[in-house]
Amino acid sequence: MSRITDIINPDNDGGQVLWNHVPIKTLGKKYRKNIGFMPQQQELYSNMTAWDFMSYISSLKRTPKKSAKENIENALK
Repeated sequence: MSRITDIINPDNDGGQVLWNHVPIKTLGKKYRKNIGFMPQQQELYSNMTAWDFMSYISSLKRTPKKSAKENIENALK
């Protein structure tokens, strides 16, 4: 899953991940917008509020700040 989500890179001869026959390394944001990923062992940080945590996850997904703010506000309502 870490390779499919572009979190880790394959070794030199480890192959490549394709999406619609195109290497994901060449797709950047276009690829990441089309996938979702929730790790099995999501760490919860005791010093973070729900808002902080959702903002953190949004930044990992590279969601634009304005969209992230709106999405977080809607989700928390």
